[in-house]
Amino acid sequence: MASEEEEEETSRESPSSLNEAMLEQIKKMMIEEFDRREKIKEGKRKQPKDPVTSKKKPIEDLSGYMMIPPFHGNNDPDVYLDWERKCEITFNRHNIADINRVKLAAMEFKYYALSWWKQVETARAYSGAYEISTWGEMKRVMRQRFVPNHYQREPHSKLRKHIREIIQLRSTIVAMGNETQAA
Repeated sequence: MASEEEEEETSRESPSSLNEAMLEQIKKMMIEEFDRREKIKEGKRKQPKDPVTSKKKPIEDLSGYMMIPPFHGNNDPDVYLDWERKCEITFNRHNIADINRVKLAAMEFKYYALSWWKQVETARAYSGAYEISTWGEMKRVMRQRFVPNHYQREPHSKLRKHIREIIQLRSTIVAMGNETQAA
C-alpha cells in the first residue's frame, strides 16, 4: 500500500513540475523574442561585414554636406539606374559609410518612392526581419521593384536590331553604288 501511495504522490508531482518547467521554458522564449524585437526596433544589429574600405575615415555627420538627387519612383528603369549611378558616385566621392548610404538615399525619396519605402520598412519590421542596413541590399530591393526582369535583355535585343538595320543599310548603299557606277 505504501508503495502505491508513493507512486501516486510522484505521479501527482511529476505533471505539476513538468508544467512548471514548460512554463519557465515558454517565459524564457518569450523574453528572448521580446528582446529580439526590441533590438530590431532600436536598430541594434550586427554591423555589416564589409564596411567601406578606404584610408579616409567614413563621415558620420552628414548634415548639409552633400546633395543626393531625389528619386520619385517612376516606372522608367533608366531613371532609377541613373539615380543609382549618381548616388554611387556621390557616396564614393565623399567616402560615406554603408549604413549612412541607406539613410541618405531614403531621405531623398519623394512621392511614390517614399510611400513604397515606408511600406517595405513596415513589412520587414512586422515580419521580424532585420531592417535594410547595407547599400547593396537596398539596391537589390529597389531593383526588384523599379527594374523589370526583362529589362536587362532589352538593350541586347535593341543592339541586335540596330546591327541588322545597319547591315541592311550598308547592303542598300553598296547596291545603289553599283547601280550608279553601271549607269
